Amino acid sequence: MEEPKLLSATITELAQHDTRIGKLARVILTAGNQQAERRARVLKHPDLARRLTDELGYTKPQRWTGYIPPRLWPLDDDGELLRSSVMGKDGTLTVRFNQHGRRSCGTQVNDAPARAILVDIAAEAMRRETGEHMLEAPTDMGA
Repeated sequence: MEEPKLLSATITELAQHDTRIGKLARVILTAGNQQAERRARVLKHPDLARRLTDELGYTKPQRWTGYIPPRLWPLDDDGELLRSSVMGKDGTLTVRFNQHGRRSCGTQVNDAPARAILVDIAAEAMRRETGEHMLEAPTDMGA
């Protein structure tokens, strides 16, 4: 019997292939690395780490994974492909799925207060690390 692999090992292995799944694996690895770097950058600063507990309710700052929710949310995404239903005169129901694999009708801005706080904390950590002084926090972090 073969030993089970860690998910990260499997994703790393898949990323070596020049296929659609390989491309997806590379995106997942990149996002995971960016998230880990963001987390480490914030936790280096006690005042920013404290904001995670004080403003967002984490029991310990280390419990934050570095994840920032996306800037845009899908509208009416029920996990299924977009479709339309038509009831025929004979009572039969015909369902037509979209031809582009879309799952929502569009997007809406994620205006959750927790996201805004995370963006501000992460942007401040980045400013301190790079020495840059931006006037405003970027609005597309984590998108």
